Amino acid sequence: MKRKSSVMMAVVLALAIALVVTGCGKKNGASASGLSATDIVAASAKADQNTKSAKIVGTVTMTIKGDAAKLGQSDPQTAKLFNSPITLSIDGSYSETPKAFDGTITFQLMDMPQPVTFGVRTDGTTA
Repeated sequence: MKRKSSVMMAVVLALAIALVVTGCGKKNGASASGLSATDIVAASAKADQNTKSAKIVGTVTMTIKGDAAKLGQSDPQTAKLFNSPITLSIDGSYSETPKAFDGTITFQLMDMPQPVTFGVRTDGTTA
């Protein structure tokens, strides 16, 4: 039971991050749509109240800017980590009745030749 709720929380968190990121293209404090990121998430949550199933697709890419030397790290890989993109993608389908999620979560770091992909499937009783 705990594992099922953990998977659902991961899906909701990934979706929330994707929604917030889409609202981050700011122009004078507002997104291109004229709404703040908070407004977009609130409107999405309200519209989603009666949703029984959904297709979830999203990608977030970020780069951590930093100086490894200031952290006492001299390893070139650590220095590269601080200035290389990190990408997290989710693609899947969710159903309320029966409770189920089937999808993939992909993670890519630095210049990995192949991203790491995790398959996630729940059937309401197992994950």
